[in-house]
Amino acid sequence: MSFSKRLAVEQKLQRSQEILDLMEETMRESKEKALKEEESFMAKFRAKEKEEGRHKSMLLNIAERKIQQAPEMLAKTIQQKVKHIKEINCLKERNLLSKTKLDDQEKCQLQEIEEAIRRRDQRSNLMLRDIPRASYGLRQKVRKLMNS
Repeated sequence: MSFSKRLAVEQKLQRSQEILDLMEETMRESKEKALKEEESFMAKFRAKEKEEGRHKSMLLNIAERKIQQAPEMLAKTIQQKVKHIKEINCLKERNLLSKTKLDDQEKCQLQEIEEAIRRRDQRSNLMLRDIPRASYGLRQKVRKLMNS
């Protein structure tokens, strides 16, 4: 083989070796980049899972607290309703007593008025019986009083 051919073959071999080295370097860089991207993705994924776990745990704690507080809240609600019903019943009873008292007062007033009318009628009747014996002037005064 001649020197020039040998030189050409060696140059081609060297060029091929350089291309191979370049390809190997590119492959290695691509692998490293892919590994970094995968690690970054996995870190984000784990962080997201951890955050979701915290969120679920927090929701679970809230639900457990509500469950534990439910009987107490129910008892408070029942107590409030009982208190409210007692207050309403008390007010109704007071109103009934007040109404009864007013009714009794009205009855007493009516009885007093009826009694006053009865006494007045008795006096009028007595006067009417005595009128024939009284003088004419007195009878006129009595009539006037009775008509007014």
